[in-house]
Amino acid sequence: MDLDFIKDTNLRGRVEHSIKYIFVLNEDVRNNQSRIFVAETNRVIVLYTISIIEALLHEAYDSIPEHITATEYKDVSLLKKDYIHKKYQSEEVVIAVRTLVEKSTRTISFSDLLDFFETRMLKTATVIRLRKLNDLRNSFHLRKGGVVNCTITHVEEALQLLDLTLTKIPKFIK
Repeated sequence: MDLDFIKDTNLRGRVEHSIKYIFVLNEDVRNNQSRIFVAETNRVIVLYTISIIEALLHEAYDSIPEHITATEYKDVSLLKKDYIHKKYQSEEVVIAVRTLVEKSTRTISFSDLLDFFETRMLKTATVIRLRKLNDLRNSFHLRKGGVVNCTITHVEEALQLLDLTLTKIPKFIK
């Protein structure tokens, strides 16, 4: 697998290592009969795979001049208390300047990347699949009480989407 399109050599090394790790785990899980081991290993594979896809999408994003923006409000001024909004009568009313600013890479979420690339590189059906898998990943948080059993079907979907991403991004970057 050629990952030369990833310019950051440290990132390329981490992605290569993570992909190898995923395939080792996938082999190990097929040879284990413990249901808890299988379910937990499947979760780790899905977590790693979505994290790799997210890193690859960031790499593609960094390669183009377009940017994801966010709305910010600047020079916010509070109006006098005697101005009362019809709908929000108990709230304070302000005047502000609304601007669009480039989001810093650190604040760009996986969802932001999917929105951004849906019209540029990814088909809507692929974005839907990625969102479902990301929702699964997010359900693994212990406090959220999400999915307990992550199946081989989830793993296969994650690996198919990783393969698709690895195919699309080099063509997009060129």
